[in-house]
Amino acid sequence: SVSLLHLIISFSVYFSMFLLYSCLLLYPPINLLFFFFFFLMIRRPPRSTLSSSSAASDVYKRQIQTMGNGNSNLTADEQKAIQEATQLAGMYLRSSPSHTLAKQPYLPIGKRPEEKLYFLVNHNGTKEERTMCLVQRNEASPLALQVESNKALFTGFLEGLAHPYILPMLEVDFIPERQQAVIFRPISRSGSLRDCIVKCKNPRDRFEAKYQKAGNQLSIRLIRLYGRQILEALYFLRRRHVPYPHLHSGNVILDKDRKVCRLSEIENSMLGLQPRYQILLTESPAAGIVDPEVLCFGQVLYEMAVGWELQTAGILDVLPSHCYREVVDILHGIFSPTDENQLCSVKDLLVLPFFADVAIKENMKECSPSPDEREKEMLKRVKKGQAVEVSKKEKKKKEHSSKRIGVTREAESAAYHGQSVAQPKERKVKRRSPSPAEPEQAALPAPPAPAPAPAPAPAPTTM
Repeated sequence: SVSLLHLIISFSVYFSMFLLYSCLLLYPPINLLFFFFFFLMIRRPPRSTLSSSSAASDVYKRQIQTMGNGNSNLTADEQKAIQEATQLAGMYLRSSPSHTLAKQPYLPIGKRPEEKLYFLVNHNGTKEERTMCLVQRNEASPLALQVESNKALFTGFLEGLAHPYILPMLEVDFIPERQQAVIFRPISRSGSLRDCIVKCKNPRDRFEAKYQKAGNQLSIRLIRLYGRQILEALYFLRRRHVPYPHLHSGNVILDKDRKVCRLSEIENSMLGLQPRYQILLTESPAAGIVDPEVLCFGQVLYEMAVGWELQTAGILDVLPSHCYREVVDILHGIFSPTDENQLCSVKDLLVLPFFADVAIKENMKECSPSPDEREKEMLKRVKKGQAVEVSKKEKKKKEHSSKRIGVTREAESAAYHGQSVAQPKERKVKRRSPSPAEPEQAALPAPPAPAPAPAPAPAPTTM
């Protein structure tokens, strides 16, 4: 573009000099002066003009240097890591015909940039914006994804996971050389549930800048609606044998126009990442009694009803006075279960009228089928790596809780086909008509007492 502009200026100068030459034909000294000035102008291009390749390289370098969206709080190591990751994302997308990096690709929305990096990309076909996430595989992951068959099983399962309240993974890939997963998702302009609680104006701002202050509690109507939707997604994952101890308000993506929330970051357990509420899952008094997903849901419910996270490890000493009374009983049933009030599973929460009476518009049957045998074996390995040991006494409590709400073992082990358990039908028990009493049998005679043993004969005497 700079070279073209230089040629246009040179041509205009040449044409004007030609007109002056024709007008000043009778004055040769002046003509020589003008020709000398003209040759000085077109002798060589300006020094600021570069070749197209070097100019593009300079623009790319300036773009890399501003990856932090103008924020100077990043350390040198973080800037270097972001630049390397952005270059890697650009190199990966060169071989991908479906997406290209946006003008300002880096999204500083995550709390753990050493494990997860988010980029803004554009789909080449629809031109819509999407998020590209690079997730570093942890050594604790039980899946050997460098093997091609395991990689195909991992990517195929995540791409096929579908539910109305789970954010879809449009494309999934794994880079064995870097031990990184690449995941493309649709982007939401409404941000996450935490952005809604703190009333964040721009969900794409840095994590530290968005969450410096406490937020405000949501309305009781939104708490019931979002809570019901989150529980439906958790129940679906439970039926699909997918462990999800990574639930928190930052992983709940909102669509305020449709009033729908969807869970994200389902792949964390498979890649061996540590949950955000790891201390809660290990040190809470209810750990081992209550399912991990329920403990995490209790944290989200507390944050929606209060406006900030529960700072203690699931210990409810004193609840804030502005917390809704309906939510207080549910929180005590999760974090302080007793025989009279214990909410140990997702199903226990779904049958509560607080969530069961909420009307939902989405079709629960629009979900992916049950995993096949190979996928079940993969999920079983993942679950073993994060299982919480439950003692025998605690197991009895959980079984008692299931019987208390009228759920049979057959119903618990039944395959999930999209039916919600929020409004279970009452089980009809057929009572048999009393049959006439049969005459009692006579008691059997007692066996005779054994005869006494004969006395031994005296020993013969010897002379």
